[in-house]
Amino acid sequence: MKYKFTPSKKERNPRSSHVSIRLKGSDKLRPIPPSRFYRLSDPEPFLQVGNKRKAPNRFRIAVKRVADGYRALFARMRQKRKHRREWLTLRLLRRLCLWTGAATALTLCVIFLVIFAPFGRPYMTLTVPDLTGKTLSSLSTEELPLNLIVHYEKNPSYSPDTVISQIPRGGVSRRIYSSEAYPDLVLTVSQAPAAYTLEDLSGKSLRDASLVLQNRSLRVTATEEYSSRPLGTVLSTDPPSGTSLYEGDTVTLRVSGGQKPRRAYVPDLSGLSESAARDRLQYAGLSVGRIQYQISSLPMGTVIDQQIPAYTMVQASTEISFCVSLGDRYMLKTVPDLYGRSETEAAGLLREYGLTVGRVYPIGNAAPRGTVISQSPLPGTPLTSSVWSVDIYVSSP
Repeated sequence: MKYKFTPSKKERNPRSSHVSIRLKGSDKLRPIPPSRFYRLSDPEPFLQVGNKRKAPNRFRIAVKRVADGYRALFARMRQKRKHRREWLTLRLLRRLCLWTGAATALTLCVIFLVIFAPFGRPYMTLTVPDLTGKTLSSLSTEELPLNLIVHYEKNPSYSPDTVISQIPRGGVSRRIYSSEAYPDLVLTVSQAPAAYTLEDLSGKSLRDASLVLQNRSLRVTATEEYSSRPLGTVLSTDPPSGTSLYEGDTVTLRVSGGQKPRRAYVPDLSGLSESAARDRLQYAGLSVGRIQYQISSLPMGTVIDQQIPAYTMVQASTEISFCVSLGDRYMLKTVPDLYGRSETEAAGLLREYGLTVGRVYPIGNAAPRGTVISQSPLPGTPLTSSVWSVDIYVSSP
């Protein structure tokens, strides 16, 4: 059969991949792939496009077939590697699930043994006795199958060596296994306070005697009475010296208030501080009356006026009122120096400056007990609206 090859519009494009043929005497085109004409087995492959005869490039066809073969081989290798990775992942997951299940089962077995194993061992039941109110010396550790732990506490409500409380409380049941030690029983026992023999404090100043007693954790009260001895000197104590005292007891100091004056001269208080003015009036046999505070150009904390003029003869114990300067409102004010003063003196000095005592920190120091050894803020710090209290550090040997 004879054929006539007529390329279509697509075939005129060199990138086209099909060829159309038309039978001789027919008007119908029939598409045929070019592979039928490019086989290497064909003795004389040819392709006629129009009036030109074009032979296929056999080398290009051979290279293309080799490249296609390598691509197919590489695709199969990638597919095998993918299947192998999936298989290894699945195998790893199976092993992980197996080991996780085994570890969980082992953990559950250990927990079961720890919780329920003691119930299978022999034991004896012990009821803890109530020892509250008994003395520690009367208890026999051999009769009590318990491990006693004793804590001592100072409690004046109980006599010494008396059991105040216990943990666990009396009546509680405890299991004692043969392979375990005895359970603990914690006892709180009253401790006898240490005795202190009161020394002779006569002749000392009120401040020194108070520090001695406060270092022994004793309470101190003072009463004044007229005497020929200097003002503020301790005359005697109540109870008298040589008495055995315990922590928390009270000692009353009889202090000399100076000779009893019938009439007294009013001292000159101008320029003195508030505390110095108080001391001057008491030494003169007068009482402190009403104290007023006023803004002035004089230094802050000094006396600027007094009710009764100086050197006026008045009756003894007459109240003398005076006025203390608050300083100039525009003058820069600073924190006073409290070093070496007692807590009471420091509080009085701060009150003159319009300040209060903040926190009190006890610090171990060789200075007498109750003496201020440091302060915060430091002396000379300008007084502003944010500074209204001063923390002091007090010696506590």
